[in-house]
Amino acid sequence: MVGDRADAMLEVMDEARHEGKYRRIEVITGRRQRRNWTDEEKARILA
Repeated sequence: MVGDRADAMLEVMDEARHEGKYRRIEVITGRRQRRNWTDEEKARILA
C-alpha cells in the first residue's frame, strides 16, 4: 500500500517536472528569530 502511494507520487512529480510545473521549495523548520546585532558588530560589518 505505501509502496503504491510512493510510486504514484513519484509518477506525478515526474510528469509535472517534464511539463514545467514542478517547483523545488525549501522548508525551514523550527523557531526563527531575528538576530540582534550589537553596535560594535554593525560597525565592523559596515567598515
